[in-house]
Amino acid sequence: MPATTAASGPLNNVGLFPPATSDDLAVACLQTALDSSRSFQTTMVAVGLGDGKLRWNADIAGVPLTLPEIDGDQIFVCQDLLSSGDAQLVAAYALQTGARLWTYTLGQL
Repeated sequence: MPATTAASGPLNNVGLFPPATSDDLAVACLQTALDSSRSFQTTMVAVGLGDGKLRWNADIAGVPLTLPEIDGDQIFVCQDLLSSGDAQLVAAYALQTGARLWTYTLGQL
């Protein structure tokens, strides 16, 4: 399944990341600043390419450091968990549902 991803970072550090696309979905991370303490709410959304309808949305932990990458039926995002001592992790999500499949904390053995 071919996939493409835009090659730029977040817009204004808070807002919409450019989407990754699969054959039928566009997936993007949306960030909203909750207050002045560097707290963010991040939501990943999938929208149908053919009809523009929201297919799913999922709250994800932390601040995405990378754009979503699609490979087959999974989405991968590198995240910074600001509330967890600046731990960074890679997380995989199901492309069709947005369910978190697994996480790996960087530096973990």
